[in-house]
Amino acid sequence: MNWNQISDLGDGAVMAPACIAIAIWLVASRAWSKAIRWLWFFGSAAALVVGTKIAFEGWGIGVRVLDFTGVSGHAMTATSVLTVAGYLLGSKLPRSGAIALAAIGYGFGVLVGVSGIVGKAHSLSEVVAGCALGGLVAYGAMTTPRTRPVIVRAPAFFALTLAALIFTLHGAKAPAELYIAKLAVYLSERATPYSWPNRNAPIAPDSLSSSSPPDTAQAAPIAPADPTRVETMPNPVSASRAALQLSPQPQASPKELVAQDTVKTGFMQYCAPPIAPPSCVDDEETYKKDGGVAACQKDIDGFIGSVFKYRSCLSEEVKKTISNTNAVIDHFKCRSQGKANCPRSQR
Repeated sequence: MNWNQISDLGDGAVMAPACIAIAIWLVASRAWSKAIRWLWFFGSAAALVVGTKIAFEGWGIGVRVLDFTGVSGHAMTATSVLTVAGYLLGSKLPRSGAIALAAIGYGFGVLVGVSGIVGKAHSLSEVVAGCALGGLVAYGAMTTPRTRPVIVRAPAFFALTLAALIFTLHGAKAPAELYIAKLAVYLSERATPYSWPNRNAPIAPDSLSSSSPPDTAQAAPIAPADPTRVETMPNPVSASRAALQLSPQPQASPKELVAQDTVKTGFMQYCAPPIAPPSCVDDEETYKKDGGVAACQKDIDGFIGSVFKYRSCLSEEVKKTISNTNAVIDHFKCRSQGKANCPRSQR
């Protein structure tokens, strides 16, 4: 089972459009109040998820004993969207049938949450909170007192439309974590997002915190039970520091900053390192002349922005490279056993 692909189902780039598609279908079924209620519940839950993450990354507000740093957005969106989708698909069935389909949808959403635990992107408490919140969203949006159940028009066509949308967008990545981290840093006036020491999460948004793991830290194993598969990858922070030492970049202003360049090498891309730290920080003139601090602050903002872009690029490449490497191993093992119908060696 490819947990990365399951996790991708809960990405905001997939679930947000699916949420809107459900609202559109409710409107088409003349269930205006349900559509508004659904969007309100989903939007409020999404705001709560973002709020908990900003609270931690900006001010360190979390529950250390539970390893809770914020509600899992993947778990919340997947459980709420898939549960409501299942309920609506069974709208023409007896109530028990609609509830059964909703339960199946919720089960798939929970599986998305579990993938976050397996991939070390979230702790158990964060996923449990996300699944619970998603369930409440689905229940609150679809259960309204004194109103008759929604009968969705053409449920089969609705199912095909939703499935096609999810299939088309699967694998897309919304830069939500990057913007949440930048907003947390801006609001709290921290230099980097807050993090607990030694939290081993290779793609977590706190990977560049001042309390990041040492250079020797390793990413979480993908499949510990199979010694032939790729177990670890270097911590992105280590790769970042090494790249900065080997390939120093010329100073650039924020206006000159563009999206990080990548160069394809095999099935991994090279992520261009961030720009060098602004020289104005160590220049005494910065703090003496008028406007010097403000000008230097702009350069600092540009430098931090380039680091965030680099971190995001490294995290994605580490994740994809592990997945592709294991795919090559699986393909080889399959073919070596004399089988013809084997999975692709790259995915």
